Amino acid sequence: MNEPTLPDALRYLIAARRAETTGLEALAHVCTLVTQAGELVHALQKERGYSNVYLAAEHASARETLLAYAADADVQARALRQGLERLDPAAQATADKARLLTRVAYVLYRLDELPALRRRVLARDLDIETSLAHYTRLINGLLGLVFDAADTALDPEVTRALVALFNLMQGKELAGQERACGVRGFAAGHFTAPQHAQLAQLIDGQDRCFEAFLAHAQPPQQAAWAALAACEAELRQLRGMAARTSPDARVDAALAQIWFDVQTARIDGMRAVEAELSAALPALCQARIARAHDDLDNHRRLARRLAEPAAASAVLFTVQGNALDAGAPDLAGPMLSPQLSRSLLDLVQAQAQRLQALSDALAGARSSLDARKHIEQAKQLLMAHHTLSEAAAHDKLRKAAMSRGLKLEEFARQVLAAGAGGQA
Repeated sequence: MNEPTLPDALRYLIAARRAETTGLEALAHVCTLVTQAGELVHALQKERGYSNVYLAAEHASARETLLAYAADADVQARALRQGLERLDPAAQATADKARLLTRVAYVLYRLDELPALRRRVLARDLDIETSLAHYTRLINGLLGLVFDAADTALDPEVTRALVALFNLMQGKELAGQERACGVRGFAAGHFTAPQHAQLAQLIDGQDRCFEAFLAHAQPPQQAAWAALAACEAELRQLRGMAARTSPDARVDAALAQIWFDVQTARIDGMRAVEAELSAALPALCQARIARAHDDLDNHRRLARRLAEPAAASAVLFTVQGNALDAGAPDLAGPMLSPQLSRSLLDLVQAQAQRLQALSDALAGARSSLDARKHIEQAKQLLMAHHTLSEAAAHDKLRKAAMSRGLKLEEFARQVLAAGAGGQA
């Protein structure tokens, strides 16, 4: 096939399909990294949670258990690093990938800090709050990688799956933070007022994440989630006990281990749903790649017809590769028969319609990501203008939204529109 002799419109259509296929293949690799990041997040969540138990306890077995959790996290970290080694930064160096690549750099930096953090934990050279903050920074970086992958994906079906996965992982992370907060409170025998507020905030955040997850998940994952949610009676009981504690209403510190075990079983259940969703990503990517290859083959088939003038009037092809009856000429170019001109026009129109449909679907799939961006940006405004911590800014935002009868994202947009955050 001598492509330089092809009509310009067809040459650009073929180039567009090639670019789309290349993008989908790159997205498939990013989805593999997302799965590996999820494995590491889960391992680090367990290590972080048990670090709190270790720092709060004195029994010798805690050290060996913590070392086992750390070893598992190291296995997952090596897998992620190997996956990142196959990600060519130069090939990804486009404007839309800048944030993703920056996130990768941040994650690698935090991973390099992990051995020093572990040494300090084992030596009990830092308190629970400091340990929690260090682990949480790394975990949030990994979750940010998933968010950026979803935000830069250009296929609506894959984006929808990534949005579901991100919200599930984010909700699971908040569950991990709830587990850590509970360990501290129960180990002390009661919860302080700030800890009560933190638990309420974490539970509210989980509810919002899991609502977004269910809105984007497929029926199998929705069914698995319903089964998991039906087994939370013991968790609800422990939450109630935590809410009733005070300096004058203390509980047995042994409840810290029970709380940890119950929350760990719940988080492991979430991980099973997450793994199911992650496992579906490669097949989804491959199906989209196969469709793109089929469409590219259809374009090339028409190109071959154009390269064989004798056969030009014999068989015509649509974007689906189906034969067409000869049609009336429609803006035929000087070098094309009316029939081939019509086939080419059909391809151009079908491509334009398909891209518009993809754009609309992509906007819908990204809506929850946009909502999260608005909330995060509003929190940053409140933190800057009121000198608040992130947790305090989130609590202020949440309470202000509730007092106005608005959803959190709706009020966040109002704060951003005001520009200064003073309305909260």
